[in-house]
Amino acid sequence: MEWKLRTDRAVYLQIVDYIRKQIVSGEIGSGDKLLSVRELSGVLNVNPNTVQRAYAELERMGLVDTMRNIGREVTGDMDLIKKSREELAKEYTSEYLLNMLAMGFTKEEILMSIQKMEELKNA
Repeated sequence: MEWKLRTDRAVYLQIVDYIRKQIVSGEIGSGDKLLSVRELSGVLNVNPNTVQRAYAELERMGLVDTMRNIGREVTGDMDLIKKSREELAKEYTSEYLLNMLAMGFTKEEILMSIQKMEELKNA
């Protein structure tokens, strides 16, 4: 698991974001079991309470279900996963646009930038 801790955001929220991205991208599939709190805290080298808080948030979002005596697994609700994917895309797009506009880019320049990225991706 690639993990780069940032100082600008709470650790538990970074864990939520990381797992959420894995779920909406299909890297972690519906019904897949998540690592235990103790296992993930060891992998990430964070306090187990931090992982517990992240898992609680993922459960609140509906992306993770807790199965008594079994552990946590990704929800089987594909509509919820799709909705979460769309919300995440809106968040990333909004953040990108706000940053570009704050740097003084015009809408046309932003569009050209996106087109260049697409061309590089397809090259």
